[in-house]
Amino acid sequence: MILGDLLNGPGKSGIEYYTIMSLSKNCYENGLVNVFTYNKRIEVISFFIEHPDESFRSSDVIEFADISKRTWYDKNKDALLELGIIESVSGKRKYRLNRDNPLTNLLMSIYFYPRS
Repeated sequence: MILGDLLNGPGKSGIEYYTIMSLSKNCYENGLVNVFTYNKRIEVISFFIEHPDESFRSSDVIEFADISKRTWYDKNKDALLELGIIESVSGKRKYRLNRDNPLTNLLMSIYFYPRS
């Protein structure tokens, strides 16, 4: 797996790298934004990381992560499931963070990385 898979989906290339110095103050929210820059997939991943023990319906993710239905269904849900970052529960009607996935643990460590 390459880092481009995280932002663009498995098998697709292209990731933009930014240093902390190139980020605006509005984007300086968490370690994931600092590494990968802001985008809606990072918003969704951040939402699940902020609620690691909870399960959510698609409508909850759309509302609380403040994304469109298209962003969730067309661009994020399947990619995050395939990467193992989230898992389906309750008969595939709810989703939660897959804390057993090494990639998820890496993302959590980046998210909570102390800022200096």
